[in-house]
Amino acid sequence: MKTVLLGTMATVPNEPWCGAVLHERSSSTVYATGFLSSTPGMRKYAVTNPTHGVVPDGALSGFPTMSGALACIW
Repeated sequence: MKTVLLGTMATVPNEPWCGAVLHERSSSTVYATGFLSSTPGMRKYAVTNPTHGVVPDGALSGFPTMSGALACIW
């Protein structure tokens, strides 16, 4: 068991890391996350890659869907 100091987790962002491949629990559509250099905020796009994880239904609804690949490095 590891103990962390009170408040430590408050600095952890509440969004997936860039390049994460996820799907919502009741959906078979898999999305990769990333950014567009000209647009602020994380986006998602449908992929056929193996998934990194499953998230609750609706967790990805806040990320706009793009039709092309996104980037994590410019």
